[in-house]
Amino acid sequence: MMDQVDAKPKKKVPGRKDAVAAGKLVFLRMPRKADRAEYIRLRQASRKFLERWEPIPRAGLDPWGDSGFDLELEMRETPRTRRFLVCRVTDGVIVGRLSMSGIERGIQQTCHFGYWVGAEHARQGYTTEAVRLGLRYAFGPMGLHRVEANLIPENEASRGVVVKAGLKLEGYSPRYLKIRGRWRDHERWAVVKEEWKVGG
Repeated sequence: MMDQVDAKPKKKVPGRKDAVAAGKLVFLRMPRKADRAEYIRLRQASRKFLERWEPIPRAGLDPWGDSGFDLELEMRETPRTRRFLVCRVTDGVIVGRLSMSGIERGIQQTCHFGYWVGAEHARQGYTTEAVRLGLRYAFGPMGLHRVEANLIPENEASRGVVVKAGLKLEGYSPRYLKIRGRWRDHERWAVVKEEWKVGG
């Protein structure tokens, strides 16, 4: 069972007091200016690991450097987006990022999840727990009804994350997103609040 956000940690962990949701392995919090160097180090160290799954950035944007981090700060809390750093519970180290984009209100109450974890932190359960925490936040404080995640069929690790987090395969979208300069097919996974189980 996951810890509550307001539960007091056994020791003072950097950033923990700003968590919007916390579990046994990681907690989620919004990025702040002081995270710049650590975030960029993680991105640069993981470039080879992550690059094949990400779009080619627009002109003038370096997703592995300062301008990429500036965008994270800009989009951390807007009507259409949220950005959360995934931080390790034991020491507050940044291990990845969870995004909520395309937030729709009104009759939809939905959003899209995006997520990544640094190469050195892969396959340790961090991403799955981060997605579960994101669902808790989306269906709780955010008051959303549906969360969707789209993934390239060859990305087996990402598929494992959504399956463990309780999302269901809804369909297949041909040439859905342009990744590394190519329009790529994607699987469409989603869950609605009525079918979501706390803890995944």
